[in-house]
Amino acid sequence: MLWSKIRRGLFFGGALVFLLAFPYGPLFPWSPWKPGYDHLTLQRADIYWPTGTMLPEAYRQFDNLIAETERFEQFDCTKRITVVECATWAQFRRLMPHISTHAVGAVTLATGAQIYVTPKLDEMKFDHREFMLHELGHALIHQHQSIPDAISFVKIDWLAEGIAVANGKQKSYLSFAEMRSRASHEPLTPVIDPDRRVELKGPLDMRFAYPVWRYFNEYLITQYGREAYHYFLQAVAADPTRWRDKFPQMLGRSFSDEIQAFQETLQSAAR
Repeated sequence: MLWSKIRRGLFFGGALVFLLAFPYGPLFPWSPWKPGYDHLTLQRADIYWPTGTMLPEAYRQFDNLIAETERFEQFDCTKRITVVECATWAQFRRLMPHISTHAVGAVTLATGAQIYVTPKLDEMKFDHREFMLHELGHALIHQHQSIPDAISFVKIDWLAEGIAVANGKQKSYLSFAEMRSRASHEPLTPVIDPDRRVELKGPLDMRFAYPVWRYFNEYLITQYGREAYHYFLQAVAADPTRWRDKFPQMLGRSFSDEIQAFQETLQSAAR
């Protein structure tokens, strides 16, 4: 009898936790009830932000940002996107309990249909438009991937983050001139190649890495043309585990040689 009561208690307790995960936890985007949030319905997205706060204008233009990303990445947006803006870190941790850092500005789920915005954007006075374009750079690719492939793809940070930063044309990191100045005396291979990170003398400097990855991708577009580059991007998105094999096969030069050529281009321009 006692064991039966314990089991019933555990069942109902678990059911309550599961139900609360919709309006107050990780299942928030799928909850029909979103207490404490206002809602903007657009043609291709739903925007949620805390009641009593001001919604930045960038979110009202979100449909336009989707179209801009489609043109740049050549991936169609096939799913309706839910964007949730969090006013406090406590709200964000409730919705994304597996992320404890305050270093992140926004997060896109591997489904490609849910984007969370953290308070960091307002704390740092970052441009919401830049970051929404960045996250859409992830989202549209993920919409054409399985969840395991999306998780594998983001580990290719030079490509996944590089194309996202390029889509956002982001100025929140080092400027091109600052990045080029550092590249004149710092090797870029360990910054770009995930397998060479052990060669770094310290942790990866993300304010440097993000623009390096962006301009490396833009360099590839210039070198090989937009069509060839996007054919490569789409091939890697479809099979992320074989990206190293695909690079020389599709672009004609080894990955390491291309990084060296990119750095030499930057060094020549800096003289």
